Amino acid sequence: MKILFIILIAFIVQGCSNYRVIDMQQKNYLQFKPSEKQSVDYEFIIKNVFDVGFDGDLQSDRENLIFQVLSAECSNGVVVVNEKSIQSGTWLTGKPIRNYYSDVNCK
Repeated sequence: MKILFIILIAFIVQGCSNYRVIDMQQKNYLQFKPSEKQSVDYEFIIKNVFDVGFDGDLQSDRENLIFQVLSAECSNGVVVVNEKSIQSGTWLTGKPIRNYYSDVNCK
């Protein structure tokens, strides 16, 4: 019974993860494309939204999101080779709105 519960939780977590990517794309909080730069595989723009289990201001959360998006193309992982942030306003909470621009290569 414990094994079934663990499997069920794994599917739920995976489903929530995929939903987050789709939801963030639809809300324009996440954008990515193959890079036109010779030294970079992909370019990402991630807005610093906050959600249950995700904080866009945390580098580790952004890197996990990038790997989640590219897991099929970059099965050995990803490396963020360059990242910068630009403030573009203020959320209603008073927290600054930031867009994180990340250049990413597959390992």
